[in-house]
Amino acid sequence: MQTISAIPSDLTGFVESEIIPRYAAFDKAHQQDHALSVIERALDLAGHYDVSPAMVYVAAACHDLGLEVDRKTHHLESGRIIRAMEELRRWFSPDEIETIAQAAEDHRASSDHEPRSIYGRIIAEADRLIIPEQIIRRTVQYGLDHYPELSRPGHWQRTLDHLHEKYDYGGYLKLWIPESPNAAQLEALRQIIHDEPELHRIFGRIWREEVYGPLVCERFRTEEHYRNGHIHIIAPAPGTEIIGLHTHEMKAAAKALAYRNDLPDILDDWQADGALSHDERIIWGLTLNYMKCPVGERVTRIRAFLPVIDNWAICDTFCCNAKWIHGDDIRPFILECIRPGQPEFTRRVGLILTMCHFLDAKHMERSFRDIESMNLHSGEPYYVRMGVAWLLATALAKHPDETRRFVNGSSLPDDIIRLYVRKARESRITRYLPAF
Repeated sequence: MQTISAIPSDLTGFVESEIIPRYAAFDKAHQQDHALSVIERALDLAGHYDVSPAMVYVAAACHDLGLEVDRKTHHLESGRIIRAMEELRRWFSPDEIETIAQAAEDHRASSDHEPRSIYGRIIAEADRLIIPEQIIRRTVQYGLDHYPELSRPGHWQRTLDHLHEKYDYGGYLKLWIPESPNAAQLEALRQIIHDEPELHRIFGRIWREEVYGPLVCERFRTEEHYRNGHIHIIAPAPGTEIIGLHTHEMKAAAKALAYRNDLPDILDDWQADGALSHDERIIWGLTLNYMKCPVGERVTRIRAFLPVIDNWAICDTFCCNAKWIHGDDIRPFILECIRPGQPEFTRRVGLILTMCHFLDAKHMERSFRDIESMNLHSGEPYYVRMGVAWLLATALAKHPDETRRFVNGSSLPDDIIRLYVRKARESRITRYLPAF
């Protein structure tokens, strides 16, 4: 392996102070860490050949400088920049500078010709670091930087197309150095490309990290006690990923999505994804609330959303923000949700929608009858029992006499009655109101 110590210190000083910092202005896939990685790999590969470490070093350091001018022709622009760099004449002859420039020009994977020298092959190979997940991440990062108008389904399709076009069997990527570990890594990447569910799972995780990760508060990222406490309160299903977004951030994301022309594609994508994070599910529910559409279409979309509601936070955030409910058109759907035999959180959805939107004087008695129709027994799922208790405690605050009359005459089981009393006592509004 060639090392930096074999290169003149004044040359490394020049590159570190004048060349590498220029990468900070490029997209996420071509930042300073990328340049430094290509340098390291190029020097490692150069150890197998009789070449100048200094020339390899400079070619690797300068190979992407053309991004300052144009993405499409950046390899050619890099060669032009190298030829125009007067400082290099301190260390290299005109012929050596020309070889360095050609190596930069020949590094691009989509080039239609083989590198013209061993220097070009080394730089091209070093630039092709093939770590499957890193390749996928860089593809997503590039798409986010250059195609911000695309939705998640659009970025997924772009990622899929790019990976097939460049890295699949018959793709345009070519490997040039047999001593490189890239061949085995490329085969591993191809296996992922051909396992589309696995690729989609990796894409989804990277998407979350790139799009939502920067929005996560510092405490959630760095304080384990705070993070664990937040997750404990949510009580997610085992294996659920928690990004750590605050509600106002999820609302902002949902509002931005709700008015997109490609919203149906986004909703279909969420429905097909079996590995959405907790936060994405909340965004999904909020988007259903904010979108403009007829009630029937909205209810159809909500039915597709119900199976991913697996904790109280997703349920209650969706229900409490369903401001589109203005009449009785939704009641058949609520009755459908609360009927016996439905999943725990589907029944809770019906209860919390009722609590939030149908405890006014006009609908209260009917809402009580709907609770009776649930034919509740002792030992119902916890979040069903708690949903009924919360509804009754809220009704007590709004209509105390009518609520007490209903509770006293109902057939509600004792465990739900106890939860109702507890919820009433926890509220400052009903703390001193008789529950019966």
